[in-house]
Amino acid sequence: MGTNVSVKDIAKKLNISLSTVHKALTGKGGVSDERRKEVIDTAHSMGYKVNRVAQTLARKSINIGILMPSMWQDYFEDMKKGMEKELKRLEKYKVKGMFYLVSSDFSGDDAEKSLSWIRNNEIDALIYCPSMYCLHEEFISSINRLSIPVFIAGDSFSGVKSITDIVTDSSLSGKIAADFLKCIKGNEIKAAVFTGSLKINPHREKVEAFSKRVKSYGGSVEFVCETEDIPQKTMEYMEKIALSSVNAIYVSTATSVPVCKCIEENGLNEKFAVICTDLFDELKYYMKKDIAKAT
Repeated sequence: MGTNVSVKDIAKKLNISLSTVHKALTGKGGVSDERRKEVIDTAHSMGYKVNRVAQTLARKSINIGILMPSMWQDYFEDMKKGMEKELKRLEKYKVKGMFYLVSSDFSGDDAEKSLSWIRNNEIDALIYCPSMYCLHEEFISSINRLSIPVFIAGDSFSGVKSITDIVTDSSLSGKIAADFLKCIKGNEIKAAVFTGSLKINPHREKVEAFSKRVKSYGGSVEFVCETEDIPQKTMEYMEKIALSSVNAIYVSTATSVPVCKCIEENGLNEKFAVICTDLFDELKYYMKKDIAKAT
């Protein structure tokens, strides 16, 4: 009969009520197994297609809350655009996404404000995009008490009862950075690694994989600089490295631009081969200038 078959058509063919057809197709009670099979078989033979949109209109909307950092917007803005694109596709199913910007600290008032926002907006599921190096126990216990599905995108934290953690393959990132440097420097790699904090699993995994790969090529890692992704700390480390025997730099987290800026301002382009991380707009300039060899 085609794809426009309705519940009404099935009821008419079987000479039964709309209610009976609806119960049979949706798995609800009040219908015998024999009748349910008859309805399902008839619906199938008539080419009946479930109208998911119509089903959705009958239920309450699903509110997805996204906690996103207010810092590092040149990184998180791309993540936000991707989420908005997917949420747009889910609008017809009454799925709504709401973003809430949080500071880099989850203690005291900041934690309470976030939790109040979740409760006041009747959030049904939570996506958390972390930028900090640890979460306060108070916040973790509060999130766990909400009894809603939690997804973590960008990192992983022990203690948080999340459905899943979505992270990059950090070890592979570190290995690829080392491979690029070998193409440039051969076996004479004397590297410095800039990272956020070795307390963070992805940061530590990148550094460990990079260091192991460099050593397998006969090179060495002279410095591991924990900057907490603070540009000022990055510049302080660069002052020390400029006076050392280091000839290669792997920036494994978000301070690629400060490193490249320091190299340009001090005329150190010939001294260092630099491998960066991320795709900040400002980094394009340094790649075109051949200060950043890859990212």
